[in-house]
Amino acid sequence: IGLPSSMWENFAPAMLLEYASEYPTVRIETFFETTSSIARLVEQKVIDFGFLRYEDQVGPGIDMEKVATGSSVCVIPKDHPLATATEITPKDLRGEPLILIGRQRPNRMLLDQAFKRAGVKQTVKIETHTNSSACSYAAHGLGIAILSSFFANLYRHLPVVKRPFVPASKQEFGLATPSGTSSSLAARALMDALKRQIV
Repeated sequence: IGLPSSMWENFAPAMLLEYASEYPTVRIETFFETTSSIARLVEQKVIDFGFLRYEDQVGPGIDMEKVATGSSVCVIPKDHPLATATEITPKDLRGEPLILIGRQRPNRMLLDQAFKRAGVKQTVKIETHTNSSACSYAAHGLGIAILSSFFANLYRHLPVVKRPFVPASKQEFGLATPSGTSSSLAARALMDALKRQIV
């Protein structure tokens, strides 16, 4: 199975614990990678399936099944003045240290355009490439992170609050399998365990 690196801490163990109780003799190998790396592993049939954000990297050798959605949120330290806001706009973030992910990726480009349209220069304090690190940096007061609510929800245990980022941006996530193949019973059961963790 291929998963984004932000899913290793709590999501994957809970999913695997449930799965292992039903399939105690099945050996599992996990790859925690970027979306493009997971897509490549699926295409090359190195892994049975991967969890991906729908982006341009999904090629013709991959079948996708949508299983989750998210929307852009700001992850804010609990004691920050913006933590009481009901929603956050680029103008609210003028001069605020930002923690941003996925430079040069499609969703990041949309975010950068939103700031540009609002006439707000971003004050980027940290560029990172995992949602988990972005949430942790925000929890430690290093700035405000902007990411998908899907991943932000995995870090509810941190001392942060989530607020919708406006203009709203939606993300879709799915299970990627190699085209033209059928999954084994064990792989299908692991996909079902993953879906149950999302709910």
